[in-house]
Amino acid sequence: MAEMVLFALLAFASIGSAVLMILNRNVVKCVLLLVGNLLAMAVLFLTLHAQFLAVVQVTVYAGAIVVLFLFVVMLLDVRGTSVAHASGWQRPAALALSILLLAALATSLAAGAITAASQPPPGAGGPKEIAQLLFGPYLIPFELISVLLLVAAVGAVVLVKGREERL
Repeated sequence: MAEMVLFALLAFASIGSAVLMILNRNVVKCVLLLVGNLLAMAVLFLTLHAQFLAVVQVTVYAGAIVVLFLFVVMLLDVRGTSVAHASGWQRPAALALSILLLAALATSLAAGAITAASQPPPGAGGPKEIAQLLFGPYLIPFELISVLLLVAAVGAVVLVKGREERL
């Protein structure tokens, strides 16, 4: 019973920080809410007995990636005032898609398609199992993701440089 309460509290904290992060216009506060979300997810990993994933979540994401985000935010001196406005069709489309996804989730819950997961086998989520998956059948997608991230980083730098030259 205590595990269920802890899981519910952590899920609420994770979802709440994600919603607040989306609704907040201050970029630094958004990054700090991202830290809260990532830490809640790390504790959720601990409750699922995936200690390695929890450690990686804290060190890589809540540590290195968030520091990188803060560095970029401070370097670019981003203000929370310029928000792109959605065109006329985007808001109704987003609302319709949200209602459709909520209906699909409610239907799945009502039909009993979503059930509680069984206990994972010992060692699941450990470094050996993750390495076997990442460097076994998923090696090519793993490497393609790294190339995609590199291209995204270079593209962001090019876009920022172009904006600075126009100013």
